[in-house]
Amino acid sequence: MRLLEACRVARVARIVYSSSSSVYGNTAVLPNTESAELLPRSPYAASKLAGEQYVLAFAPRVSLPEGLRRTWTWFERRPAAVSRRRGSASVPALR
Repeated sequence: MRLLEACRVARVARIVYSSSSSVYGNTAVLPNTESAELLPRSPYAASKLAGEQYVLAFAPRVSLPEGLRRTWTWFERRPAAVSRRRGSASVPALR
């Protein structure tokens, strides 16, 4: 809420909230669509969903255009560096 209020005070033109596909939980149907039921299964997922709701509730009240993006984890075809922890890989910077 503090960030949203700061955006209002600073007269930010638009806010885009980066959420996560984790808000869908472990669904049996893939790929997910935006109409899929939201079933967050972790504190992280619940906090992302709560953040979405804050933006959707706050932004229209102060005429702040908003956008929500639910992203999925993605990896390079051939990761440049693989972590010592099994299954972790680097994600390239956007260019």
